[in-house]
Amino acid sequence: NEPIPEGEEKAKALYKVIKSILDSSELLGATDYEKELFIHDYLVKNCKYSQNVKQSADSDIYRAYGALVNQDAVCNGYAEAMQLMFMCAGLESKFVTGTAGELDHAWNMVKLDGKWYHVDATWNDPKPDQGNDLLHPYFNVSDTVLKESHTWNQEKYPAAEDMAYNYYVMNNDYFKNFDEYKEKAYEVMVSNGQNRYEAVIENYIQNEEDIQFLFEDNFLYSSATWQSFKEGAYHVLILEAE
Repeated sequence: NEPIPEGEEKAKALYKVIKSILDSSELLGATDYEKELFIHDYLVKNCKYSQNVKQSADSDIYRAYGALVNQDAVCNGYAEAMQLMFMCAGLESKFVTGTAGELDHAWNMVKLDGKWYHVDATWNDPKPDQGNDLLHPYFNVSDTVLKESHTWNQEKYPAAEDMAYNYYVMNNDYFKNFDEYKEKAYEVMVSNGQNRYEAVIENYIQNEEDIQFLFEDNFLYSSATWQSFKEGAYHVLILEAE
C-alpha cells in the first residue's frame, strides 16, 4: 500500500496536516534527532490507539491518514505516518514489520549520523491514552533492547547496534544504578517541582519502598506511582507524584 490516499480529498487533507506539522517554527534549524523527536512527540500526543480494531483491511486505522487526519490508528497507521513524515523531513528511515506481544506489529527505523535505531511510536503510546504525558521507552533503541519483546527478520533490515541517540542517553537520564537515579529524580521532582520523571535504570528491580526518597524532608507530594517498561537490562521507570 502507498501511504498517500488515492482520493484527492483525502490526499489534500493529509498533505495539509503534514505541512502544518513540518512548517512548525520548532523545526527551524533543527538537527535530524530534533526533527525525529518532534515528529514522534506530535504523533504520540495527537493520535490515539484505535479502540475499534476489528475493521476491514482497507480501513483508515491502518494508514497514515487515520493516524494524522482522524487521529485514530493501530500500529500500521502509526508507523506509516512516521515513515511519511520522516521522508518529508528528509530523514532516512525504514518501515519495519514483525511481531510484538505475539501479534503482528509495525514500527520504524531511523538513521542518524550513519547509525540505525528502532523507534516504536505505538508502544510509546500505550492504552489507555496518556494524553499530553509523552513516553519514550522505545525511542531510538538497539536491536539488543528491542528483541526482548519484538521479533523481525533481521536480515531484511540494517543492524541497530548503537544507543548514542537513545532518548534517555540524549537527556542524561540513563543511569547505571538506583542511587545515581535518585539524585537526579530528587532534583527534578522536588527541587524543580515537576511531578513526572522518566529515566532508564539498568538492571533495576522494582521495590515500592524505593520511591520513599521523594518524601524525605519535604511536603511537596502526598503520593507517588510509577509505570515501568523492562527489556532485559534496559528498565524505563516513569515516576509520577501528587
